[in-house]
Amino acid sequence: MVPLDLPRCQVVTGVHVGPYDHLPAAYEALREAAAEQGCTVDESEMWEEYLTGPDTTPQETRTRISWPLQDPPHAHV
Repeated sequence: MVPLDLPRCQVVTGVHVGPYDHLPAAYEALREAAAEQGCTVDESEMWEEYLTGPDTTPQETRTRISWPLQDPPHAHV
């Protein structure tokens, strides 16, 4: 395992359950959730963490998405 040095920031995050080709809908849901809170996502970066192994069926695949926010309100980073 190689440690990652990720920038410190506030993110909107969620876990998508289902096939990888349905990830765009999960990104749109996160964008909408951020907008409801008066925030904008940073379109230049996002992280995906694959939480299930290769033997998982596409319907059971779990992917965590973390998407940094641009100028989040009350940011203390």
